[in-house]
Amino acid sequence: MFLQNMWIAFSQVAILALLAMVGFFCHKGGLFTDKVAKLCNGLVFYIVTPSVVCHSFLQLDPSADTLKLLLFAMIGGFAFHLFGVILTGFMFNRSPAPAVYKYAAMYGNMGFMGIPLSQALLQSTGVFICSVMIFIFNLFCFTHGASIMNKGVKINLFKILVNPGTIGIALGLPLFLLNVELPKILLQPLTHLSNLNTPLAMIMLGAYLGATKLSSIFKIKENYIVLVIKLIFLPAVTIGVSYLLGIRGNLLVGFALMSCVPTATNTVMFAAQFGQDTGRSSMSIALSNLASIITMPLWIALAQSL
Repeated sequence: MFLQNMWIAFSQVAILALLAMVGFFCHKGGLFTDKVAKLCNGLVFYIVTPSVVCHSFLQLDPSADTLKLLLFAMIGGFAFHLFGVILTGFMFNRSPAPAVYKYAAMYGNMGFMGIPLSQALLQSTGVFICSVMIFIFNLFCFTHGASIMNKGVKINLFKILVNPGTIGIALGLPLFLLNVELPKILLQPLTHLSNLNTPLAMIMLGAYLGATKLSSIFKIKENYIVLVIKLIFLPAVTIGVSYLLGIRGNLLVGFALMSCVPTATNTVMFAAQFGQDTGRSSMSIALSNLASIITMPLWIALAQSL
C-alpha cells in the first residue's frame, strides 16, 4: 500500500511537471510571452475558476449520509484553514514577498492533486470529501487569500467577497442542495471549461518559471520554510487533532490527504493578478511539488494505519 500511494503521488506530480515544461519551453521559444500569460491569467481567474467550483457541486449527491459527511468535512475544512490563517499571519513579515509566502504556506493544491488521489484511495467518498474541502478552500482563498495578496492596496470589500470563487459557490451550492440536474447542453460547456483549469494553470506556471533562474529555487530560505509548514507541520497537526477527536477511516484519510498536498498552483495566478512576485511564487510551488513526492505517501499511509 505504501508503494502504491508513493506511485500515485509521484504520477500526479509528474503530470504536473510535464504540463509545466510545456509552458517553460514555450516561454523560452517566445510562444508564451508575459502578455499572453497575463491574458491567460484573466481567463483562468474569471471564467475557468467559477466553472471549476460550480462543476464540483454537480458531482455530489445530497443524500442523508452525504449531508452528514458534508457537515463534518465542512467543519474540518474551516478549522484547517482558520488555523492556517492564524499561523501564517505571524510569519514572513520581514521576507521580500510576505504575501506570496503566506499564501504558499497555507493554500494547497486540493484540486488537481486532491481529486485524483482521493478517487484512487477512497473512491466516490474521497471525491466527495475533496469537493467539500475545495469549497472551503475557494471560500478562504478568494477572501483571506485575495486580501493578503492585495496588501498595500486599498481593499475593496465588495471585490473580495464578490469574486470568481464565491460566484462559483453561489451558483453551485443551490444546485447541489436542490439536487438540480443540468441539461447536457449546459453541463458539457461547464465541464469543458473546468477541464481547462489544470493545463492552463500549469502551462502558466511553467512560463513564469521560464522567466526565472531555476537555480534560485534551492537558495531561497523562505521556500524551505513554506515546505516545512505546508508538507510537514500542517498535516501533522491535522492528523493528530483529528485522531484525538475520534475521527477514523475515510474521513481521517481524506483530511490527511487534503492537508498534505503541495502548494496550490493558483499561488502564481494570484501573484500575477495582484501584482506580486510571480518568480518567487513559481519557485515555491516547484520545490513544494518536488518534496511532496516523498511526504504525501508517508502521511497518507500513516492515516490509513491509524
